Amino acid sequence: MSCPLFSSPLPLTIGLASFSNDSLIAFALESGFMRRAPRKISPRAFFQSFLDSAITTSPSFNDLAAQIEAAGDSAPSRQAVAKRCQPAALAFIQAIFAEFLTRHIFQNNSQPPPDCFRGFTRVIVADSTLLKLPDRLFPVFSGTANATTQSCHCRIQTAYDLVARRFIYFSIDPYCKNDLAAAPDLELQKRDLVLRDRGYLTAAEIERHRLAGADCIYRHMTNFTYLDPNSNLPFDLLAHLKKHGSIDQIMLLNNPERTRVRVVGGPIDEAAANLKRMRARKETKGHNPSATVLALMSWSVYIVTSALWPCVLEDVRSIYALRWRIEIIFKSWKSHLAFARVHRLSEIQLRILLMVRLMLVVACTDMLYRPCQFEIKRRVARELSLLKFMRYLELHPEKIPQLLRFSALTASQAEAVARCPAELLQTEKLLVKYCCYEKRKRLNFHDQWEAAA
Repeated sequence: MSCPLFSSPLPLTIGLASFSNDSLIAFALESGFMRRAPRKISPRAFFQSFLDSAITTSPSFNDLAAQIEAAGDSAPSRQAVAKRCQPAALAFIQAIFAEFLTRHIFQNNSQPPPDCFRGFTRVIVADSTLLKLPDRLFPVFSGTANATTQSCHCRIQTAYDLVARRFIYFSIDPYCKNDLAAAPDLELQKRDLVLRDRGYLTAAEIERHRLAGADCIYRHMTNFTYLDPNSNLPFDLLAHLKKHGSIDQIMLLNNPERTRVRVVGGPIDEAAANLKRMRARKETKGHNPSATVLALMSWSVYIVTSALWPCVLEDVRSIYALRWRIEIIFKSWKSHLAFARVHRLSEIQLRILLMVRLMLVVACTDMLYRPCQFEIKRRVARELSLLKFMRYLELHPEKIPQLLRFSALTASQAEAVARCPAELLQTEKLLVKYCCYEKRKRLNFHDQWEAAA
């Protein structure tokens, strides 16, 4: 089933409003995509053909040629489009993609962060997601293989700022470049707080945060060694937890710099601990984890780089739980934006396709979801669900112009209601009815964000 967003004006908004024809020509000349006036396929037509079809299917050269003809630019053959999908075309789209991410075309969310984050400029959640590719790309992107079969994947790294509510980083990497290898690629700034899972955890990465003036929180990883700051000898974490039941101490990492960190931990529900042990045994496929690893699953232990913030274990748990937001974002891509749909194509065509799709993802979240979420919160004190909102866009693309007008409201609630046309009031009712979280005891992301210590 294809995604019906092809009929929406969202790609048109990005292609025609965000980039003038002169700017696209400048990118084309700089990248070598255009050396003279094009006879068949202009830079705008090439870019727009991907925008108009990338989120619906995995477009073939024939599809792209038909899209260019339907837009009235020219009537190229599929062979002509194929000849343009060369390294220069990739450089052209990369230039557009980089400019799109760095432009300040989106207003930052004006909602102030919770008190515990006031000392941070950015609160970054970062993770990667895998995308299955045709096996013909295995030599480029690698994957998993055995004696009889192989499976090709690429890894998309993403970083999202919870304070500004916007994406700050993307990369498209081979499967063999795991999270550990990609960890140093995230550019850190002073007063950043980074929340990532254990796949990115190394002593060198924590030291990099310290040198940059940034902070991070990680879950403890098996075989990660701490040193006692007094004796400089390895610290027996399990023995301490068994004796005291919890931990909140300054430790040294086993690296040349002897980086100081704060180790905070406490017990978890035993039923949850047993479930973790069962999963661990299952995932090791017959090779049972060590007794120490299984015993440590009765506690949750965190590494915090700041010695003074936050001050108690429950604060650390609630803040680290915000990392799950990136998983919901990935789910919205794959479930409602046709992101995982890829046909048998070349490496260059794949990279162009993924960069264009990422631009559409940013547009859906920054141009539509974020301002609509703010307006619904301000006007009726309800929270907009990202997954429900993306599902609504998927099923009702004709509503996008209406949603764009609704998201443009900037007046106070009373003034907005007084001058708001009936169409926008109807939009508000639709969003509240179909796209907001249900009222229930379980906290959604926005509740967790506001409830952070």
